[in-house]
Amino acid sequence: MKKNNQLSQFLYFTYILFILLLIGFSVQTFVLNYTVHSLESNETAFVYLLNFVITSVFFRVLIYVNEKNAAMFGYYFMASSFIKLTIYSLLLHPVMMSDKTSFGEFFIYFAPYSISLFTEIYSLIKVLDKE
Repeated sequence: MKKNNQLSQFLYFTYILFILLLIGFSVQTFVLNYTVHSLESNETAFVYLLNFVITSVFFRVLIYVNEKNAAMFGYYFMASSFIKLTIYSLLLHPVMMSDKTSFGEFFIYFAPYSISLFTEIYSLIKVLDKE
């Protein structure tokens, strides 16, 4: 029964995350295309997709860890946050090192990361409250 509960929590989370990232992507693309014409929508789509995949994978790992060893949950959450920040820093580094980094370029990375992080935290709190 726990396996089925984990799967339903994971599917619900991925559904909510997908919808929120889709809304964020649509708003961000509209705003950036309206204000800054030089930004690539392919880069924006890649960053949103990467956030969706990485956050979904780590959420699945975290609910599995919570079922197997709840005492280690906080450590796994902190490790997953560190790994995600490292991945995003490696992606962000080439963009942020240029002399002409605009707010729009920074926001391409910051918005999807923030949406994913807050959705993950909110969903994990709900999972932990059920127990």
